[in-house]
Amino acid sequence: MTAHGTRIVSGTKPAPGRHAAAHRTRAPEGRTPRPALLGDRTGGSHGSPRHPYAGSRRLLRLALREDRLRIVLWTVGLTSMALFTAPSVESAYGGAEGMEARAAVAGNPAAVLINGPTFAPDNDTLGSMIASELGMMTFLAVGVMSILLVVRHTRAEEDSGRSDLVRALGNGRFAPAVAALGSMTVANLAVATGMFLGLQGHGLPGVDLVAFSLSIAAAGVVFGALAAVTAQVADHARPASAMALTVLGLSYVLRGIGDARDPVDGSWLSWVSPLAWLQQMRPWVELRWWPLALTLAAAVGLVGLASVLGARRDLGAGLVPSRAGRSTARPWLSSPAGLAAHELRGDLIAWGAGLAAFAILFGALTTTMEQALADVPMMQDWMALDPGAVRDSLLAAMISYFTVGTAAFAVSATLHLHHEEDAGTAAVAVVDGPGRLRWLLSWVAVVAAATVVVQVLGGLGLGIGFGIDTGDWSGALDLVVHSLVGVPAVLVFVGVVVALFGLVPRLVMLAWALVSWALFAMIFGMLLELPEWAMSLSPIEASPRVPYEDLAVTPLIVLLGITLVLGVAGTLGFLRRDIDQR
Repeated sequence: MTAHGTRIVSGTKPAPGRHAAAHRTRAPEGRTPRPALLGDRTGGSHGSPRHPYAGSRRLLRLALREDRLRIVLWTVGLTSMALFTAPSVESAYGGAEGMEARAAVAGNPAAVLINGPTFAPDNDTLGSMIASELGMMTFLAVGVMSILLVVRHTRAEEDSGRSDLVRALGNGRFAPAVAALGSMTVANLAVATGMFLGLQGHGLPGVDLVAFSLSIAAAGVVFGALAAVTAQVADHARPASAMALTVLGLSYVLRGIGDARDPVDGSWLSWVSPLAWLQQMRPWVELRWWPLALTLAAAVGLVGLASVLGARRDLGAGLVPSRAGRSTARPWLSSPAGLAAHELRGDLIAWGAGLAAFAILFGALTTTMEQALADVPMMQDWMALDPGAVRDSLLAAMISYFTVGTAAFAVSATLHLHHEEDAGTAAVAVVDGPGRLRWLLSWVAVVAAATVVVQVLGGLGLGIGFGIDTGDWSGALDLVVHSLVGVPAVLVFVGVVVALFGLVPRLVMLAWALVSWALFAMIFGMLLELPEWAMSLSPIEASPRVPYEDLAVTPLIVLLGITLVLGVAGTLGFLRRDIDQR
């Protein structure tokens, strides 16, 4: 008797169809039948699961399909940066006078710390200036992109349980990692191609332009390979990303310190960082290809290390397990606000410490930058500095820069709402917990409080650096107060995410476009003479530029009003729509 109730008579041949399939899987008398698994050599068509790389091609196609929009957005964004940077540099430093001004600024310790060595301070060309202004910023951007892509397709897939399903279909153990690295490599090649095309038309030698574009792709690939290693070490996606991003940040800091010790060629300490290797290709100065080979060799070595580590751990586990938690949860974790604070704790520490360090660095270089920029009108125009008040306008620009960082944190933290919904915990909270309204408002309140803390830490860092540099500690305390003026602008970013989350959740990632525009308007707005309405699209540009400008209350009230309208619209939308709506 089969499971369908059909009797099979001994010696008869069953008709084709499901009964025939049932007949084929019958075991001999006295033996336990073995189920036909998907991907088994005898039971499926997906190949043998014993081969560690089986199914890599299929998973690569799937990864590229899932990442197609991300790849396009990263490529368009970074290519746009190249399209605007090249003519901006050409306009700002054109002619002999501009070259001399640029040499004076580029040799400044602050500029070397940020952008890297000058290599040829007495023989600057348009290409070398573009490589200096654009190179390090792009290296960092593709490094972040690659880390996020690799972790998304490896450790995050294991966290969600989808890797178990993928393995059950006969795909090999290393196939997801191969697909992740393949998609990441395609993304970096797309960005490199976009940069190559974006820098056309400026008379740049082609071979050096190819080398510069390949260095960008190599920067992304080596940090993507690093993410493949951290995905084996950590047991969750968030610490895996945090570990890789921390190494990226340390690489930037060590490179900066090493370059500051020798502003022309970089010191031995610079070579600790892969970012310095790629700068040492020296396009448009003295082109060298071997640093590119060194970087790619390091990427191959990291991929090999990831394979070795991956073979030593269980699926879903990390080589370094998480610290065991308490046997009983603290009472405050039972509230949605307490849970939100717990979830955002790591992000708050990482972003706060990073922005504070960034601000301390810039504050400690206040006098040096003031002296370097005082006699360079072109750079004053680029940074929107007042020649009669260089220090105050410079400090206002510094506050605006780390306020953009706080805005990025605010968007990242508020997007946890979207991640909680994707993970299904939002539905649990709505059904068995405090309900929709309390859950949403609790998260938003915690994000707003965390945003204020990060902004204050940035102001505190700037004040500490300023005090160390000038000895004026009363002015340092004033900078902490001045930083609070940027909070209403940052809260607008929170409102945008809440509005998108409540009304059109599938478009919630577009909030990052506002962060990108804020950064673009700050860097290129004055140089490109963008109209006032376009500049005002950035909430940070609409905020008073203290301490250079007097504090105006009206813009702050308007910004808070915009935040309130966006928040109410998003809340009403969330209360009316279905949970897990796509």
